[in-house]
Amino acid sequence: REKSVENLFEALQNEAKKSKMETSMGYGLILLDVIFDFKIEERKAEKFVKRERITKKIINYWEDSVHYDKLKPRLKYEYFLVSMQDKDFSIWKYTINFLKLFSYPNLIESPRIITFPRKYPILNLISKIISYILKKSFKQNT
Repeated sequence: REKSVENLFEALQNEAKKSKMETSMGYGLILLDVIFDFKIEERKAEKFVKRERITKKIINYWEDSVHYDKLKPRLKYEYFLVSMQDKDFSIWKYTINFLKLFSYPNLIESPRIITFPRKYPILNLISKIISYILKKSFKQNT
């Protein structure tokens, strides 16, 4: 039985490497240890020990149960998300893709002043920000 658990762990670790999610797997193993008292073999746990401090922050973040629709919880969420990525992760690329996705018009958001074609993500982002500011300023005055 111990051999099958060992093989499962090795298979998970290989899949995590292929998917570039080895760091996330490490955090998951620490969370299993902290929350469910699931002990990881010492030699396997060594590479994840450094991450224990941030794991406590993650647990506190989820226990607070604050939705990230506000700025401060969203920034905390993004910090955890970025810190859990493997070494070859590009924060710059992630930010650009996030802003592109964020700038596209969404059917459930408030209407914008003007919407540009999809090939102009920066203009759409600026339009979204201006529309949001105007909406908030008029909403507070009424």
